Amino acid sequence: MFRPMMPTPENWLLSRVCEEFQAFTPETAARAVMADPERRVLSILELRAYVRTRAAINAAQKPADVPTGPMADWVTKVMAARVRERMAGGE
Repeated sequence: MFRPMMPTPENWLLSRVCEEFQAFTPETAARAVMADPERRVLSILELRAYVRTRAAINAAQKPADVPTGPMADWVTKVMAARVRERMAGGE
């Protein structure tokens, strides 16, 4: 009987890196993540997730279409902060 392996956090991360950077194999993704003291790879993953989430929020036609979760919460906080800045006269 086939039982799928539960992905470990490390394998899930490598899978995400390979998805986002299609030139990476799991081995090259592992090396890139390990040799990245400034965490650029992870920062890029986060920024891309932010952009996708913001686009989904902006494209939502009805409340049920608005994404939820930690990234959606972050996007909403950033958007609210920008509105407050504009209202206070900043920009």
